[in-house]
Amino acid sequence: MKKQRPSGRKPIKDKICLGVYITTDKHERLMEIADKKELTLSDIVRMAINEFIAKEESEQ
Repeated sequence: MKKQRPSGRKPIKDKICLGVYITTDKHERLMEIADKKELTLSDIVRMAINEFIAKEESEQ
């Protein structure tokens, strides 16, 4: 039997869901930026993660 997430939906193969708490001010600012650039918050988070990993790997 496949595992299910707490929401009852089936998990996405090879992916996990991250949850973070940010201030409402930062959320509003991120939404403004996302709207301007036609991105989603998930897009922005993935970009930030990829940039962080690339920076860390270049320093090694």
